[in-house]
Amino acid sequence: MKKQNANAVDVQIRHSIAKKMHVEPTLENIISKMTMRTRQFPKLLETIGTELANIDRKMKSLKKQGLIYAKPHYRRARYLVLVYRQERGVRPLPQYVGSDEKKIAEALAGIDRANQYDVLTHRRDNLMIELLEAEKLIGDIERVLALP
Repeated sequence: MKKQNANAVDVQIRHSIAKKMHVEPTLENIISKMTMRTRQFPKLLETIGTELANIDRKMKSLKKQGLIYAKPHYRRARYLVLVYRQERGVRPLPQYVGSDEKKIAEALAGIDRANQYDVLTHRRDNLMIELLEAEKLIGDIERVLALP
């Protein structure tokens, strides 16, 4: 009895949604909407593919220019020293850069490139996760629509 009531409520909800949309939920309307939406998939996938290719290209360029994973530290407000991240419980020795403006600019640019690289890596990973989720959802749709 409870299952019949739940089904009746479900049908009522669907009809109220359809009334709000001013469209009767006919087979033709449903198929038409689904077809329109699925036609957009290739374009969406191409856009994501282009974005991933651009990200990879930028990452390669940044890596080629050199990445510095360190924090800048100034001694006596004049001499730059790069303090590197700890690896496997051991902190590498700080690297002395000095007060030469050109070397300081190169070191700071390398740190900035490393930060940009990390942001791009995060963006690429998120896009890949979204693609995998979309693939799973499409598989779910195929299973739902498959006739027994």
